[in-house]
Amino acid sequence: MRGVHGDGANAGHERQRLAVATPIPYPIREIPMKLRTFLATVVTGAALAATGSAPADAGAATPQTTAAHCYVDSNGTLHCANGASELRSQPHFGAPVVSRLDSTYSYFSCWTEGDPHSGGNNIWYYTDGDDGGHGFLPAQRVFTPQDPMPGMYHC
Repeated sequence: MRGVHGDGANAGHERQRLAVATPIPYPIREIPMKLRTFLATVVTGAALAATGSAPADAGAATPQTTAAHCYVDSNGTLHCANGASELRSQPHFGAPVVSRLDSTYSYFSCWTEGDPHSGGNNIWYYTDGDDGGHGFLPAQRVFTPQDPMPGMYHC
């Protein structure tokens, strides 16, 4: 019995040694770091493009890079990337905060004029918040190519 048990244990050890001793044809240490970084970037970019996913920090994207994803549907609703924002009961910075928008891609029911903001205009969009409320946010937080978006309803 002892010989059979010993042979089985040794056979397993041999398999482990063979697996470890098998050389890798192109060791990773021979590929320059810049080339490895470039290849990793290309592979990651191709994978994201194939799945339609975006990096986790897409919410920090600039309006120029996200405006291509904005559209107004046949119901006059704007679908667009946005930054997190407080939603106010009226399109004015002094109006009470009634909800919060934390998502990075939302729909907006209509637009109206309100307080001027750092976006260079006085356009505000109306939407539903992520906590169940609804209200207005300044257009500077919605990454549209122009404000208001053509085809949207005026509130």
